[in-house]
Amino acid sequence: MVTKEERSNQIWVFRFWAILSVCCAHLPMSSQHRTIDYYLNWILGSFGTLGVGGFFVCSGYYFSVDKARSIAYWKKRLFKLIIPWLLLGAITKAWYNYISNTRPILQGYRSWVLGQGTWMYFVPVLVELTILFTLCKKKIAIYVIAVISLCSNILVILGYGYYPAFTPYMNPFNWVIFFVLGLVWKEKEQTIEKNKKMIQAIALVIFIIATVLYLLCGKDGYYWNWFSIPFEISGIALLLTISFSLRNCKLLQNIGKNTLYIFMVHMI
Repeated sequence: MVTKEERSNQIWVFRFWAILSVCCAHLPMSSQHRTIDYYLNWILGSFGTLGVGGFFVCSGYYFSVDKARSIAYWKKRLFKLIIPWLLLGAITKAWYNYISNTRPILQGYRSWVLGQGTWMYFVPVLVELTILFTLCKKKIAIYVIAVISLCSNILVILGYGYYPAFTPYMNPFNWVIFFVLGLVWKEKEQTIEKNKKMIQAIALVIFIIATVLYLLCGKDGYYWNWFSIPFEISGIALLLTISFSLRNCKLLQNIGKNTLYIFMVHMI
């Protein structure tokens, strides 16, 4: 069986791939179809959809209801997550105001850190998911929330849920399915480990099928289309497999341990 240290190292390495994915998601894309640049950008853009969901999988894996109901947990969250988010949000907003010659206003800062049209949505959504699952007293509620998440994603795919003040990125129910996958991974860890090769094979098949469908339908890699969820879940599973093989790489571990700060400032 996998030891606690091996799993921890695997997730640190996976977080490296996740932050690399996030950076790829924000690269400039080529608009000229059927060119080498277009396909290269398509690969990077599609890879770029795996990162945020992957981070939520990791968060779900490490989530503990008992810890989340303690003051010590939220004190730790305050100093290691919320305060850095607010401070780095202020720094990135100030930089944006400077380069765009925009007059700073309080409302603009609030919208910025909440992720309204920015990449800062991750921390508010993570806090909302943590509170949501802390309040869940019955296990069945987790699966009900997962179904709601699936329905929420389908509504966005159909063109609903796009509001200027509340984008799909800011909606925790559009991400909760990944958090639930992390919870299930932790709870069923031994069963998953026993069937690891079969799960990896299934993930690979789904990933290949989703990729082929993307290409055949001429779709760009982005969130919330009919292929995105199977593509993202299978892609995350494959990245976790790769991460386990590279779990002892100290460089990737160290980068993975600093992904929050990289995430907050990578667009500067």
